[in-house]
Amino acid sequence: MLRKNGVNVAQPQIIARTGWTTSELQDAIRRSGNVARYDLVSLLIGVNNQYRGQGLEDYRNEFRELLVTATRFAGDNPRRIIVLSIPDWGRRLRNFG
Repeated sequence: MLRKNGVNVAQPQIIARTGWTTSELQDAIRRSGNVARYDLVSLLIGVNNQYRGQGLEDYRNEFRELLVTATRFAGDNPRRIIVLSIPDWGRRLRNFG
C-alpha cells in the first residue's frame, strides 16, 4: 500500500515466523545479530501467547522488552513503530509503563 501511494520503501526484513510467541521472537532477534536501524518498524505479536495459555504477566514483561528492541531498531524514535497486539491486551497493559 505504501508503494502504491508513492512512498518509497525498501523490501521488508522479516525476522518473525507464524506461530511464535513474544519470547520466541525476542530469541530470534538476538540470534539474528541484527543491529540495523530502520525508518519503520512493525511489531505484530501476542495471539500465540494467549493460544498457548501463557500468562498475562509473562506477556507484559516480554512485550515490554520487544518494545525496547523495536525502539532501538527505529533509531530510538518510537514514532517510527507500528504495534498491533492480537488479542488486544492493551486495555490490560495500559499502565505497564
